[in-house]
Amino acid sequence: MMLPIFVFLVGIFMYWLIPTATLVFGFPLNIAVILTVLSLFVTLFARIELERSIHWWRTVFGSPVQWDTSKTIEELVELFRKQQRKKARQ
Repeated sequence: MMLPIFVFLVGIFMYWLIPTATLVFGFPLNIAVILTVLSLFVTLFARIELERSIHWWRTVFGSPVQWDTSKTIEELVELFRKQQRKKARQ
């Protein structure tokens, strides 16, 4: 959700930056300013996307989860016994 908003805001900012840089700086310098600012935004966007992709990859294809059902059942039984003891005391 954040990345589409980020891209939209960058588009609005560039829409403002291009005429402003053209009026403030001369021809070769305005192109350099616009490309510098745009490359910073693209770098930030690429870094965010790369981090999200790595996180997704590790979540989907990471180390397989091994379910230890006997241990889980023992923990649940122990929790049930504790609750029964609490009810018996009251």
